[in-house]
Amino acid sequence: MSRLLLMLCICFSSFAVAATEITTHKYTDLERQNGDPKYEIPSSSRFTTKRIEGDSPDIVYYVSRPSRDKFPIAIWVGGLSLEDDISSIIHFHRYFLEEFLDLGVEVITLEQQGVDGHKINKTEFMEHYTKSNPLIDYRTFIEHLKKHPPLR
Repeated sequence: MSRLLLMLCICFSSFAVAATEITTHKYTDLERQNGDPKYEIPSSSRFTTKRIEGDSPDIVYYVSRPSRDKFPIAIWVGGLSLEDDISSIIHFHRYFLEEFLDLGVEVITLEQQGVDGHKINKTEFMEHYTKSNPLIDYRTFIEHLKKHPPLR
């Protein structure tokens, strides 16, 4: 009984450690055609900051840090989605993550307004579907990053 309990504890703790950071995944065209693969975004990698408009929902962003103490930062800019194909930036983040971490680069991606992981508010998204809105979000985020630089 105690061996079984020990095995369960080891397996559970290994799973818990693995789930604390965003994992890499090279999703296929078939996965994309069948809908984005479901992925539970670790809460330790999801952050928010306020938008300029006080009544708008926060900017949601994801961070993956390399193992080194000093590192450059790459802020990935996603393109605009189509109304019938709104999805999270997390799949883009995961697709290229391994290459950037191998280079020792921190990766940051921002969601489009109306998207928070698998939660998609199509109305919110379409009300802010402009070329300038993401630019405003990135400027706001960069100002936030200047005031609150990443700490190791």
